[in-house]
Amino acid sequence: MQPIMREKRFAPLAVLVLLAGCGATGTEFKPELNKPDGNHALLYVYRPDTIIGVGNADVPFIHLDGQRLARIRIGGYLAIPASTGRHKLTTTESLLGKDTGKVRGQTTVAAPAGATVYLRYTEGFKRITPIALPAGVFVETTGEYRFEFVPAAEAALEMAKTKALEPEGTAQ
Repeated sequence: MQPIMREKRFAPLAVLVLLAGCGATGTEFKPELNKPDGNHALLYVYRPDTIIGVGNADVPFIHLDGQRLARIRIGGYLAIPASTGRHKLTTTESLLGKDTGKVRGQTTVAAPAGATVYLRYTEGFKRITPIALPAGVFVETTGEYRFEFVPAAEAALEMAKTKALEPEGTAQ
């Protein structure tokens, strides 16, 4: 009987540790820190602080023009310096921490010289199916995963609740 009680006490702690890995942990958003020069643009991509998707430990990866940048964690943002012109942003699924390459959301964004562009990434789930694997549980989802252009004033309010995401490079 004693081992069962011990497991019940550690269950809430295990859930908190799992959920802590889903959110951003960097510095808070400060728009005055990053300004594009006259020859480049600055793309802010953020994922609002929400509980939707918080239980999924496999956080999607974000890519710019095919180059992996970071995981797009809940409550996080990226400030991406970009050359002028059109760029493709995508998110790809993660399976047990590895980038599967399967595209979830995507958009093409025009980056004018000297401009700052704000994009909100959101996920709306229609179906969530847990699949037991030998090394854990994979959560298969279907839904709507999208980037939305957001006016600067609205983005500033939402991004005040976000933190910088750490770049991960291209290592898998």
